[in-house]
Amino acid sequence: MKNSTIYASPAPPRLDPRPHADLRAQTRQLAGKHLRNIELAPAIRRSQELQNSLLTEYAGDSSENIELLKKCLQEVSIMGINFVIPKRRVLLCVHEILRLSNLGFRFGKLDPDFEIHLRQGRRIPFFQGEPLPKQNWEQKFACVLKHQICLELLQEYRSALEIINQQRQQTLESKNKNSSLSKELRQQAEENMFQFKVPTKFDLLDPPLISMEESLFAHDQQVMEAALSDVAKKVLEMQNQGELPSLFQETTLPKIQSVPHHVMILLDMSASTFEKEIFKLSNLVCAELLRTLPAYLPDSTLSILPYSDGAQGVMNNFQNFIAPGGTTAYDAIFSFSQQLLGKTEGHRVVIHLSDGLPNSLEDACQQAKQFPTLNIHYGQIIFGHTKRVGDLSDYLFVDEATTSGQDRDSTRFEKYVSHFTDVALASQGEQIILWTVQHLDEAVIAMLDLFIGQYFLQQASPETTHSEDSPTSL
Repeated sequence: MKNSTIYASPAPPRLDPRPHADLRAQTRQLAGKHLRNIELAPAIRRSQELQNSLLTEYAGDSSENIELLKKCLQEVSIMGINFVIPKRRVLLCVHEILRLSNLGFRFGKLDPDFEIHLRQGRRIPFFQGEPLPKQNWEQKFACVLKHQICLELLQEYRSALEIINQQRQQTLESKNKNSSLSKELRQQAEENMFQFKVPTKFDLLDPPLISMEESLFAHDQQVMEAALSDVAKKVLEMQNQGELPSLFQETTLPKIQSVPHHVMILLDMSASTFEKEIFKLSNLVCAELLRTLPAYLPDSTLSILPYSDGAQGVMNNFQNFIAPGGTTAYDAIFSFSQQLLGKTEGHRVVIHLSDGLPNSLEDACQQAKQFPTLNIHYGQIIFGHTKRVGDLSDYLFVDEATTSGQDRDSTRFEKYVSHFTDVALASQGEQIILWTVQHLDEAVIAMLDLFIGQYFLQQASPETTHSEDSPTSL
């Protein structure tokens, strides 16, 4: 195939793809709006009053006093809501300490050698028991600003944290499913997850090319959560630096094309994919792949393996949508794909598209262990959590509301996803939890490109055949 065909610009997408939707950011915004306007309104108002009082009564119109006070304070954010509290420790010059002392502030000292004595109405700095010469007043000492307003600012902040923790606990325990916040979060999550035009048969017969401008892993907005091994993260970094070939770099395509690639897509067609008609979108994605990949990997093979209660054969073209039904027999389709790929040579890849848990997690994990044994790269993309939207909104809200370092119980969505992760661990593979299903085609290409990078890294360093390290979020 000529290069002019290989590097042809993709046809205009037919499904009007929307901008990437960052569910975490939108959840933070919505939850923050609810908390700001309702739950935290008294604490926010009181905190602002205290800030104004501190600046107007003690700093006045002096810009120097205002800047000096700001050095002793800090902004902390709770779900995008800013509070001002005193710093636990601040380094101030001696003349700055004296200036604040004259304004009525007191200090808790952290340096035992430094003291301020009041003599004849004047404050005299002492260091190691001796008056500190004025020429040394630029010397800095660690101290803590003390004032009733500072204490009240801290109390309002702690009060806000307590309110959020109570909200978080309600969400975790699912005590208030009918609350306006839960309804809004669930509605917004569902709208963003399934905001796509349902494909028609005409789309299926003439599918668009998948955009190859940039890997989905490179997007800043969080349309997915990727649980990747350390090897995978290293590959992405090396591909980004041009040290490993990538489908998104035209100059490295000849090297990629020098190797036969055998790609199998395991397509979940269980009954649950009928909800929101996501089965039509997943069918279209497979049709897009069948049209797009030959332009980039002309000598490679791509096979679609639909399944539910068992394998439904191999498909290489889509004339009609496959009717969904049945359950998700992971072990059966894993075994079928392993038998087919076991007869091939070159780079072997299995990418699993599913919206549901396996019939038997134990059987699925047991069969998944054969992928690394057969030197098959396995990745799974979990999408369309139609029955878990409420749990997802809880997860996103709790994730944003939980402060750093705070212990909490797992949400139901996290427990649900952990079962998928067990399969990924057993296969020594990679996993994407896709928040927004309209980006499924980009997710598949990104996963394939990652495995291509892994293959070439493996050729250069055979010890990196498969990673046994636990996948962590990207």
